[in-house]
Amino acid sequence: MNSNFLTGKAALLATSLFLMTASTPALARCEWPLVRMAVDEGNTAVRRIKTASSLDEAQTYARRFQSAMEDAAMQMLMCECILVQSEFDDAETYSRRAKNASDGDDFVHQMNRAIRSFNAAVDAINMRVC
Repeated sequence: MNSNFLTGKAALLATSLFLMTASTPALARCEWPLVRMAVDEGNTAVRRIKTASSLDEAQTYARRFQSAMEDAAMQMLMCECILVQSEFDDAETYSRRAKNASDGDDFVHQMNRAIRSFNAAVDAINMRVC
């Protein structure tokens, strides 16, 4: 039977879609393909976490999510979009905590916090907050 370690634990949240295109001079300086790539990598990592067969495997994907969030935060800092940068930074922090979690319940709790921040960042981009 092929089950993952999340069986019996709270499910991870879904992730948002990235839809934004540059519309202001500050955002026009942004490297949107790099932001989009980081968001796509984050989404991919979350999908893989959901199917991980062990905590160690899930933490490997959390590390990838963390790296993607760090990349996204750096890009948004260069775009001078501090609100979105802060949300991506929070997602990176929570995913680091998940990566270092000692049990599955703590892992799920921290990843859900990371995904909430990630979704807030993507939603802010899509609402053209910057």
